[in-house]
Amino acid sequence: MEILDVLSAFSCVKAGISGHHHPGDFGTYNGIPFITTEGMIETESSNAFGVLELTKKQIKLTGKGRTKSYTLEIRK
Repeated sequence: MEILDVLSAFSCVKAGISGHHHPGDFGTYNGIPFITTEGMIETESSNAFGVLELTKKQIKLTGKGRTKSYTLEIRK
């Protein structure tokens, strides 16, 4: 929790995105969304990746293959 407490202390932190956790995961901590992308090397017969789009209002991760998609509102 120490790292999460440090991150949430700064209003400039809008999200946390990391990888990989085999099934993927999503959660929030003090209003900050955290995405852990799925393991992408386990796609023997297909490709998997994510495209991240940032706007002033949203963070959008468009997943391809087994990667999930997310649209997150940016915290103020």
